[in-house]
Amino acid sequence: MQRLLVTLVAAGSLAFVTPAQAQRNRYREPDPSAEYGLDAAVTFQLDPSATLISVPVAQLRAGFYASRRFEVEPMFGLFSSSGSGERFTQVQFGVGALYHFRTLRYETQPYVRGFSALQSISGSDRSTSTSPALGIGFGAKFPMGRSFAFRPELNYAHVWTDGPGDDTDNIQLLLGLSVFTD
Repeated sequence: MQRLLVTLVAAGSLAFVTPAQAQRNRYREPDPSAEYGLDAAVTFQLDPSATLISVPVAQLRAGFYASRRFEVEPMFGLFSSSGSGERFTQVQFGVGALYHFRTLRYETQPYVRGFSALQSISGSDRSTSTSPALGIGFGAKFPMGRSFAFRPELNYAHVWTDGPGDDTDNIQLLLGLSVFTD
């Protein structure tokens, strides 16, 4: 009788432990996966004063997690305009490093992002200049379901101009959408 009682207690314990473990695994935060995204932008150039609005897409980015807190993010941007015989093209390649203040992707994740970039600008007068930029941004990732996030960011960048022009300072508002691959 005692052996039967021990067997029943063990079976009953196993019945309660297995669903509890499955429940924990079901809500367990997945390991960081790649993040792909695109951003619309409003850029305010401070001196000389100018405003550039890039909608729907100013840049494409891909984020790769080094850990739950750190993410490395290469980016690419292209802006081209032509009219009245004039042409302007700007190509930008850059890399950012994000530090997430919260590690759970299913909650709002505030972050700080340092970044550097190279901007190449060409015009219809066949002049081309390449300028480095360095900046910092503050933003947050707001989850939308399991695989998407809305990502607003406000950033500042200093651009060292190539040629006779003055260096510029830019303030930029990015409104992005991220897709996670897990």
